[in-house]
Amino acid sequence: MVRDVKFLRVFLFSIICIVYLFSFSHLSVFAYEAFFTKEDSYATGTTIAGIDVSKMEKAEAKLSVQTGLANWQNTSSFFISYKERKEALPMDIFEFDLEKTMDEAQNESQSSAAVNVNYSKLNQFLTNFVGGEELSRISVKNLRRDLTNTAASLNSSSGTLHLEAYVPKKLQKRQTVSQASLKLSDEQIADLSTWLTKQKKLTIKGNTQFSLLENAKANDLVDFSDDSLSLLGSVLYEMFTNTDFEILERHTSRELPKWAHLGYEARILNKKLDLVVFNPNYLSYDVTLEMKNNELHASLKGEPFLYTYASEVKDPQQFKPKIVVQYATSLLPGTGQMIESGENGQLVKVFREVRWQGQSVKSILLGEDFYPPVHRVELRAFPISEENLPSSDDMSGSESNDSATESDPATEDSNPANNSGETDASLEENQNTDATQNAIGDQTTTSTEKTDDTTDNKKDDESTKSESSNSIDSSEGPKESEQPVSK
Repeated sequence: MVRDVKFLRVFLFSIICIVYLFSFSHLSVFAYEAFFTKEDSYATGTTIAGIDVSKMEKAEAKLSVQTGLANWQNTSSFFISYKERKEALPMDIFEFDLEKTMDEAQNESQSSAAVNVNYSKLNQFLTNFVGGEELSRISVKNLRRDLTNTAASLNSSSGTLHLEAYVPKKLQKRQTVSQASLKLSDEQIADLSTWLTKQKKLTIKGNTQFSLLENAKANDLVDFSDDSLSLLGSVLYEMFTNTDFEILERHTSRELPKWAHLGYEARILNKKLDLVVFNPNYLSYDVTLEMKNNELHASLKGEPFLYTYASEVKDPQQFKPKIVVQYATSLLPGTGQMIESGENGQLVKVFREVRWQGQSVKSILLGEDFYPPVHRVELRAFPISEENLPSSDDMSGSESNDSATESDPATEDSNPANNSGETDASLEENQNTDATQNAIGDQTTTSTEKTDDTTDNKKDDESTKSESSNSIDSSEGPKESEQPVSK
């Protein structure tokens, strides 16, 4: 019994000591603040609108908060983005209530600023920014809520708000915004039909790049010819030119393919030449491929653009081809044949015209496509040199002999038999003389042609030195260059 009483006394003493120590550690703080801290000061750990006001008197804290709010409103910048447009939000729409902010502040806590987003100013800004029709789909209420929360804490000094995020799903639109098509041959139809069985639709997410070769690799579509890939890239490129998508990489061939539209070719070589575009929009867009009436159709579907885009081919130029002459020993004098008929070179510029509510905003140069001319190639016989031509004396002697033979009728009548033989010989000689004269005429023509060719070659060499390797003056006529060919 005595033993239990002693244990109880020790236990109670321990409890009293614990309570004393615990109370002293907490009550001492209040005692210190009561004797050494002023009544109009904020306790440690107190923040107002993100500004630390610990141990500050209320007047000092109020001035500090007022300065912080003014600095935030003057130095911060917010941007409102909607589709292709982006503008700075006027900061005067934020209206801070300093008195209410200080009254709602509590010691040892984090208090937000009392702020109001002026609805009238915000609505006027949005109306001018996107227009009344587009604004009717945007939840301005939710936008004001997010702007208020951002300003109340003064956390973000800059940022961008996308209005597309405030359009309810039921009001979002998905329609065709651009399309293009190309005529296909039977072989191309068979090849691209295999592609369409594996991939008819692809999605380009917002603010991301799209690469045709990377897409083909990711979807196991690598076993296609370069021509088929080029055809697919060309129809996609033409489709993208009528949008706000940025063209990051695109190539052309040396000669325009017969199936391609001038200004809209996109040459694709596996692992070498690619078509790369960038979607600058907040929302994603879908590309749909389909075959109709022996044509490949590509369409881009998604939220309609704010601006109107249309690509145009401007400033077409043509360059005449040169004439390349080749000589062959297998051809008879004065003869020749055409090896390559030649084609004119072409140069065009492709522009993207941007319009807003019927007014031109800007014109963007997308590219300059140059296809050099294909020179005409002619194969001719070697010209006969003038040294091999008969002299004028030989020609006059031959003509006098013919005259003497024709003006001796007495001899012909006195010996008919002999005259008959002589007549045959004379006829044969006259035929040989005519053949010789014809040959002389042919040789003269060939010689003249050679002289003309040589003159043209000299002009061609001089003009070639003054031209650049990539362009030909379209004002010059056809030129010739001679290349001997032995056969």
